[in-house]
Amino acid sequence: MSLKERRVKKEFFYPKTVAIFGPSERRGYYWIHSLIDTGFNGAIYPIHKEKKFGGGLQFYQSLSKVPEPVDYAIIAVPAEHVSNVLQECAKNRVKFIHIFTSGFSESGEIGRKRSKEIKKIIKKNNLCVAGPNCLGIYCPKSGLSFRSEIYQMDEGGVSFISQSGGIATNVVMRGHKQNLLFSKVISLGNSVDLQSADFLEFLADDPETKVIGLYLENLGRNEEEKKKLISALKYANKKKPVVVWRGGRTELGARAALTHTGATPTDLKTWTEIVKQTGIVEIRTFEELIDTLIAFEIVKPEILPKGPNVGIIAVSGGLGVTNSDILGDLGLKIPYLSEKTMKEIEDYDQVSSAGVSAANPIDLGGSFLNLSVMKKVITLTMQDENINSMIIEISQHYIYDRILLLDQNFSQAFLKRILETIIQASQIVKGKPVALVMPTVAYEIEDIFNRDYFVRKGVPVFDTVENAGKVIRNLYQYQKYKDIE
Repeated sequence: MSLKERRVKKEFFYPKTVAIFGPSERRGYYWIHSLIDTGFNGAIYPIHKEKKFGGGLQFYQSLSKVPEPVDYAIIAVPAEHVSNVLQECAKNRVKFIHIFTSGFSESGEIGRKRSKEIKKIIKKNNLCVAGPNCLGIYCPKSGLSFRSEIYQMDEGGVSFISQSGGIATNVVMRGHKQNLLFSKVISLGNSVDLQSADFLEFLADDPETKVIGLYLENLGRNEEEKKKLISALKYANKKKPVVVWRGGRTELGARAALTHTGATPTDLKTWTEIVKQTGIVEIRTFEELIDTLIAFEIVKPEILPKGPNVGIIAVSGGLGVTNSDILGDLGLKIPYLSEKTMKEIEDYDQVSSAGVSAANPIDLGGSFLNLSVMKKVITLTMQDENINSMIIEISQHYIYDRILLLDQNFSQAFLKRILETIIQASQIVKGKPVALVMPTVAYEIEDIFNRDYFVRKGVPVFDTVENAGKVIRNLYQYQKYKDIE
């Protein structure tokens, strides 16, 4: 489909005027505050037949009373009144409509009848509609938002499409907590009109989007919609990473999806073939989704791993053993370092020989806290020909040991040396991403600040080696797809 033929336009995300149908005092004027509190920089026009004022704004009896054209409409009236509001929007040529109201295809026979009715209105009047049963659009740059507390100062490169409003909200709120910044987030709900495919096609060519996340419960209501989605996935994934979390992949999940959005399940065999055909990155959990989006935003395309071989640095042999099990289960490999690298590590005069293993996993024992040793070992491991990526596990309770804290600057000096070494080595060795693991065993408050310190400098941080391993596997999977393409 050509750019001119695409139904989703950039202007949908940057409206100058927004109308809100059904502003409710009982709900604390939710939509009014969602826009005002997040800095929407356009005009807001609440529409209500009886009320004059609310939420600090003047109300209008109808769209025809609004003093200027409306670009974006939020419909939050009872389901039985949605058809009439759509007719009003059509009459006043509203460019984009988001139906928050539920009670359609997910709500039995009556809901399905309503869904067919609004679909006819949409088609007849050539409207562009997201929903029903959705939260609409979050765009930090324009201030368009579906929650009052998700204001972000900086714009990011991650865009996310979701068939669940709850998951869209969770992704944004957790993202803010972990310094994952967004360009655009779209909650689609039942998708009676605009589909995930429509937004995928737009985001694929959107210069403000670096990576696309997607939560799906269904592929479409018919074969035509399914083919359109598959085509859009393939098109988008050739241009930038597409990370997909599919809900309803089990029998129990599919049953729940049917009552949530009216989704028709897709069997596992068909879905597996779609993943293979399109090259998308499939994830299985919320944590893996967030971690993978962070990694794809941080890691530059030229630094994606070229193979499955991982180098591990840890403070103890036991961690090395269990970490090897975990990464092996994920399909990654832990090869020995080259003899040259091992010898250089073992011969380094500041390495304590007691308990040290330079093979891989690298167990530095007491030398782990030696700043010079850590710099040397990280650099040598990254340069090793047998290694494609690295995981460094930092057990924070060691660096905050009360004896070490006699030197008040040690913990920050240690973390700063790790960061500087990773940055310096990455400038020399291309195509070898580094992941830090900071298990929350203790020192939870320090952990929050330390994670933020590394992420802001472009180094992804994870709770566990398993989480880091999943992300490295996902980065490698995407690189393999790009190599074959």
